[in-house]
Amino acid sequence: MAFDSHLITLHDIKRRLLEQEGNRQAIIATGVSAGERQRIKRLFHLGSEATNIIALCSDALAEGVNLQAASALVQLDMPSVIRIAEQRIGRVDRMDSPHDTIEVYWPLDSSEFALRSDERFFERHRFVSELLGSNMPLPESLSSIVTPETAIAELEAASNASQKWDDLQDAFEPVRTLVSGNKPLVPNPIYEDLRNSRARVISSVSVVEANHSWAFFAIKGNEWSAPRWVYFDNPKFDPITDLELISYHLQQNLGEAAEDLPFDNRAAQLLSQFLDRLSQKEDLLLPKKKQRAIHEMRKVLEKYLTEAKKLKDRERTELIQKLHSMTELGLGREPIDLSILAERWLDLIRPVWYLHLSNRRRTKPLLLKNLRPDLIANPLSTAQLREAFNIPLNTKPIDEQIVAAILGVS
Repeated sequence: MAFDSHLITLHDIKRRLLEQEGNRQAIIATGVSAGERQRIKRLFHLGSEATNIIALCSDALAEGVNLQAASALVQLDMPSVIRIAEQRIGRVDRMDSPHDTIEVYWPLDSSEFALRSDERFFERHRFVSELLGSNMPLPESLSSIVTPETAIAELEAASNASQKWDDLQDAFEPVRTLVSGNKPLVPNPIYEDLRNSRARVISSVSVVEANHSWAFFAIKGNEWSAPRWVYFDNPKFDPITDLELISYHLQQNLGEAAEDLPFDNRAAQLLSQFLDRLSQKEDLLLPKKKQRAIHEMRKVLEKYLTEAKKLKDRERTELIQKLHSMTELGLGREPIDLSILAERWLDLIRPVWYLHLSNRRRTKPLLLKNLRPDLIANPLSTAQLREAFNIPLNTKPIDEQIVAAILGVS
């Protein structure tokens, strides 16, 4: 596997590889089409016997796919933030990798082309501001070159489990502590037996005695998204999706003292309460940026709906009502893939986003809510809205996507 954020580099390297002698195949995968992803997944998935293949990937392939058959990864450009390096390496360095060692190669660019600390800082700031809405001030100048040794040292420091995750540590480290370390929740022999088992379980619900009602859900991933974990510390609370917090709660609630209980009517009623709450708060399972995208889409469409009704534009009114209903959460609604819905909205408003980014007088980080006045003053056309969302968005209800649940009954 090789990664670069510039598509022209991938195409040039593919041309050079094909000009050389040898029985090899070079594939460019940018994640633009479903066919590309399917091909890469088929060739590099766990258990694949394909050989002599070089996958040249953009960072669109750095998330959401497992490519364990590859044992070597080449970073053709220096990752601008350590998180990107982790995502790239994480495609091949999985807990169920068949390889004892994963090789990762870093670029040693000349000073003219090397990543500089100011470029890296601004990219990191953009990354954080998009996810968290940060408004921290930017320094005026940074000039040092980011060397491979520096990047590798930071990545190694980030993998140290004793450090708190601050955009550097492996986000899955808390999960690994459940099956490793001094006091694993699942002993290694049991974990290895289950990891290598070919048995298939459609869904599993366990009930344990607890001093307060709580629930843990493992939600199945789909073709383009990874599985998700969700924890509730009370049927009335919001879901917790942070892996470190979930792992902490599981460590506290489960262990040698935890006793199994039968799945009776009381457990069934409690499970129903947690599932209702999960359905009402499904948007909180999305990344921060997509949560904000759904929120802003709802706000903008509300304004569009008011104007369409004033103009008595029946076609536009019906379309906007349909789209607005997709952003609403709660029981009884039609199950919609909120992640894809958010992606389509972000794609639709990207021209407005770029227009704001090109404003040289802008001094603060650009947030999605900053686009709302422009989107309302210059409404998206009915044709634009129809074309953007003219794809299947239906999915299974969230409760049907759960493959494992643990219920604490007091």
